Amino acid sequence: ATRQRLEAMAEKRGIRLVWVLMPRLAGNDGPETAALWQSIPADRKIDAGNPAKLPELYTIENSGDNLHLNDAGGRILTRWLFDRYRELPAASGK
Repeated sequence: ATRQRLEAMAEKRGIRLVWVLMPRLAGNDGPETAALWQSIPADRKIDAGNPAKLPELYTIENSGDNLHLNDAGGRILTRWLFDRYRELPAASGK
């Protein structure tokens, strides 16, 4: 219910809330997170948590530590998220 409440609050303000599953969290989430993620409509979420989609974020060159990105990794993720957001149906006018 919290997710729907946040989405409703955002919508009242003309904001389309889009959820992001961040990279490097595999194994740090539990069944509740998986169930929540599955409940979000596809046009309201971006999955950046799959290493096959963004292997460069799992390299030493783009890492701050085991869980966090450094500046270079953050730039890669930001560009990728921007492109994925533009592909969402409501964002691109599809």
